[in-house]
Amino acid sequence: AAERKLPQFREEVKRLGLELEKLRRILPSTRNTEEIIKKIKSLVDQGEFTLNRLSFPPLGAQSSDPYVEWPIAVAVDGRYHDLAILFNRLGNFSRIMNVENISINAIGNQDNKTISSQFTAKTFVYVEQKDTPAEGEAKPGGK
Repeated sequence: AAERKLPQFREEVKRLGLELEKLRRILPSTRNTEEIIKKIKSLVDQGEFTLNRLSFPPLGAQSSDPYVEWPIAVAVDGRYHDLAILFNRLGNFSRIMNVENISINAIGNQDNKTISSQFTAKTFVYVEQKDTPAEGEAKPGGK
């Protein structure tokens, strides 16, 4: 009976593998700093912003959740409506990207750029949970 169901099991494994790949794009297990720099730089260039700061602090503290927060500090000069478009496009990334702690100030000399904005683009990194043996169980390789 198991042999007859083998093709069905293989198809299920293939389907689950594709689903896992899709979910890893949304919540990857690596930081992918280079990819994020390229995407943010591309969005900044599209909106005709001046990128003043893009800093990547260390990952947040590990909690009981299977992910850690990764806040990215961004500072740009540009136009107000372009900033709204930038936020919308950040929200459309394939990976989770939230914008918070937004600060917007008017620029004194408003030739082409009218505002200066600082914000945190927060994304997340999946962290594999380490299996901890239950009390009384021996650890692998232990006596």
